[in-house]
Amino acid sequence: MEINSLLLTYVDSCKSHDVFTTKSNLDSFPFSNFTTAAFYGALGKERSLPQSWVWLLLYQMIWSLKKDNSIKAPESFFRLVSELEKIGFSAPSKFDDIVTQTRDKKSTIRGPSFDLAGLIGVNAAVTSFEYEAATTNQSKDIVFEKLITFTKYALMQCHSDNKHFILIDGLDRVLFTNKGDLSPIASLIDQSSSLNSELKVNEVPIKVIIVCRKDLFDRLPLYNSNAIKQSYSEELRWFTDARDHNKNELVFLANHRASLFLGREINIFNEAFNENIEITTSTTTRTYLVLTYILWHTRNTPRDFLMALRYIQGAHDPKNEKVTDKEIVEGLSNYAHDYFYDEIKDELMGYFDPDSIDKLFSIFISYGKYRMPTRDVIEKLEKGGFEKGTAEKMLRILFDCSAIGHIYYNEARKKETNVSKHYRAQSRFNPNHDLILHRALWKPFGFV
Repeated sequence: MEINSLLLTYVDSCKSHDVFTTKSNLDSFPFSNFTTAAFYGALGKERSLPQSWVWLLLYQMIWSLKKDNSIKAPESFFRLVSELEKIGFSAPSKFDDIVTQTRDKKSTIRGPSFDLAGLIGVNAAVTSFEYEAATTNQSKDIVFEKLITFTKYALMQCHSDNKHFILIDGLDRVLFTNKGDLSPIASLIDQSSSLNSELKVNEVPIKVIIVCRKDLFDRLPLYNSNAIKQSYSEELRWFTDARDHNKNELVFLANHRASLFLGREINIFNEAFNENIEITTSTTTRTYLVLTYILWHTRNTPRDFLMALRYIQGAHDPKNEKVTDKEIVEGLSNYAHDYFYDEIKDELMGYFDPDSIDKLFSIFISYGKYRMPTRDVIEKLEKGGFEKGTAEKMLRILFDCSAIGHIYYNEARKKETNVSKHYRAQSRFNPNHDLILHRALWKPFGFV
């Protein structure tokens, strides 16, 4: 399956002969029934969920190492791979395959070996144990844990001069398929962090890399979220300075993609655009930097920025040497209607039904302008049938995804300041301050 994440695509393009990458996208992962998958037993979700993720991760590692001809591994590893293949297990193309294979197989794993017997609490004379999906829950728990223990034991003795990366993307899907329950994602990150630490201690050259939106990560029920964030993560800050093209990571990304496509180095903002754009309204004409104007229509994310450029490209007439002001305005208008509006609706779809979202948007439109009193919006929604707290939750989500911002007024300086998440990451939703809609929503809502 194609990985949509630009980061994972970049990592994959940079791999060399000594790097093995396994990409997994959770876009189609069965989150809704993952907590009741057949390889869960009587232990319940709290214990079974972490164990299940550990198995899915270990399974990916098995097949990654199997492709490595330089691997130095114990006999138990090759025996494990052989037995899994005999009963029909195969290299998965996605996590979904592992769930299906584990759920549907009846297997006999030829283990544990004598030195493993004490670890899993079986008699040293036992030379095999059965893993069968149809066994009773209690038996399934015991055998599943043995399978995990045996697999981990074999993996932790594997070494290679090569590097292996398990790349995971598509975590947003849980918002749409699991009724807002984020515990599966929290468990995945927690278990991945633990496995990475264990692999490092044992000098096994494997690492799990998970791509997660910061706003989603901040909502996860992780008891050690700050420790993971500080010690085991890297935050990507795409936006730096809209005034200096040479310091803007989004421009670098766009130029890099264009250069790969054209087969030559290119700076699209030098070759395809004029430096400034003139925007005329009914009362005035103002001049802006082209890059600044385009970025105003995005949330300073790679996806928004590249989509904005794509729509501008679609509005461009090749007969024109450079993109005209009119083409930029037309392209951004199409981008706002056909992409951005639906993108913002999707931000809410994992939490609220379509009717509730339509009611909220209707309230926005009723003001006839892109700024409005936050408390007044909440009051109107609650009078319209929203449960207390629901309206504020919706607005908070919109603020966190930068669909709305706040307006702060400095009495002393007689000056307004617009604050939004994509410019100030630490800003917080405050119902006591007026809200302002993102510029790319003005046209879909009919304000300009």
